[in-house]
Amino acid sequence: MAKVKKIFKNNGTLTVPAGVKNIRAKKVFVQSLLKFWGYDNMSDFANGSGFVHFLDFDNNLYGWGMNGGFFGAAGFTGTNDTTDQSVPKLVSGGKKWRRQAAGIANPAGITLDGELYTWGSNQGGSIGNNTTTAAFSSPVLVSGGLRWREARIPWGITFSGDLYMWGFNGFGALGAGFNTPTMVSTPTLVLGGLKWRKAITTGNLSFGQDINGNWYAWGSNSDFFGGAITGQLGIGSTISAISSPVLLSGGIKFKEVIPGPGVWGLSETNDLYVWGVGAPFFDANAEGTITSSTPFITVNYQSYSIPHLVTAYGKIKKIAPLAQVGDPLTGFGSSQARKMLTDDGTLYSWGWDGNWFQASCGNGLPEGSSTPVIIMPGKKFKFISFNNAQRHWVIENNGDMWAWGENGNGALGIGIHDNPFTFRSTPTLVVGGKKWDWIVDNSAGLIAKATDGSLWTWGMTMFSDQAGFPANISSPVPVRNNLFFKEGLETETTEIEVVPGNSYGVLVTTGFPRVGDIQLGTHPYADWVEIEYEV
Repeated sequence: MAKVKKIFKNNGTLTVPAGVKNIRAKKVFVQSLLKFWGYDNMSDFANGSGFVHFLDFDNNLYGWGMNGGFFGAAGFTGTNDTTDQSVPKLVSGGKKWRRQAAGIANPAGITLDGELYTWGSNQGGSIGNNTTTAAFSSPVLVSGGLRWREARIPWGITFSGDLYMWGFNGFGALGAGFNTPTMVSTPTLVLGGLKWRKAITTGNLSFGQDINGNWYAWGSNSDFFGGAITGQLGIGSTISAISSPVLLSGGIKFKEVIPGPGVWGLSETNDLYVWGVGAPFFDANAEGTITSSTPFITVNYQSYSIPHLVTAYGKIKKIAPLAQVGDPLTGFGSSQARKMLTDDGTLYSWGWDGNWFQASCGNGLPEGSSTPVIIMPGKKFKFISFNNAQRHWVIENNGDMWAWGENGNGALGIGIHDNPFTFRSTPTLVVGGKKWDWIVDNSAGLIAKATDGSLWTWGMTMFSDQAGFPANISSPVPVRNNLFFKEGLETETTEIEVVPGNSYGVLVTTGFPRVGDIQLGTHPYADWVEIEYEV
């Protein structure tokens, strides 16, 4: 007899073959000491204004770093104090955690039982506990008595697939049916009766993907400041704003949507679409032109109000989202530099970094480029970092890592200490002779994983054993001994009797994981479900 394995990462249907009377359903949960879940969404290596959190194998959550900064003494580490923490400290409250759910000033976590807690700054009601208290230094339960599958403050999706949002309702971005710019301090149901897979918001503009793979938009249809209509909703309308979800025009199945300025969508077939302001960077008939140089750059542009197919660069494997300084999870920020990889690994970069940020494109020119240009022609790449507002890293197929941008405090890892706000416009090889898999960066420092599995850090970092908090290091050094990358799988297997020829729903992303009416495991979460049987 032959063994058959089927993997369900989303909800689906299992049709039992003739002769099969028993199946084994395994609920799988990926866990790691530093729980990276890929550079699509940065990582659960959170997140913001000089602080960081990680989960251990026993589902404990640790925090350390700066507890103040731009938002004041906000208690970002969640350790019931407001002083900076130079070593990892257990987040207070005694909870067991499944995953993090961070925002720029709101580290957060979901417990094994599906409760959502957050802490830090309560600016705009972002804590979600119906209070106006300025900040919390220990985890606070988000209001509503809900059980959460996924969250990225200020939004969350329950196990039943409902999407809730809270915080600032700029131009109806909460999707609650009203456009009044106001602060909402409790989770508010997004209208439409849909079941959701994920969401992303800039504060004024929101997108969400339902469980069928369709994308919806709501919020402002104008530029950053509520001015000219740019069509950034992608619904083919000149309406200034809309306060409930509307299906994107064209019926395109996107695997990711990245707001901007301008909006980029990458389809399931690796086709690139653009809409809203910024779209001209791709359109040969409407290219932007740089009309002034440093320190401020103006671009002439044309907007699209529906997703516009870009064909000039072929199939696209990856677009690096924008990342606001200290906020790698929202996909929105001050940087207007972009990077993308084609299917064959060719690297394109374009744009510029606003305000004083220069040398963002990597093409050797401080003013950047108004159209995509090939960086290091002839080389093929496997990894592109987030578009940090100041620094950029890319990794070749052979494992070499290259960097450009701001190199103050040795931030690029090229073995040179530059003064703050010294920008290097040409890619330079990261020193140390290592071959690399990936790199993630936040304002607490960066961590890069070498192909041999070791972890390294540099720049203004909290993760090394060198003296100082943080240390300033211009070359890769090992991450301190008590921080090492491990990854494992937590699994629970259930034997199920089935009827040959019958079909059974497999529930993965909404509700408790199930096959038919049979619940899988003891905790309400799965990264995927594996079904095995013999024929």
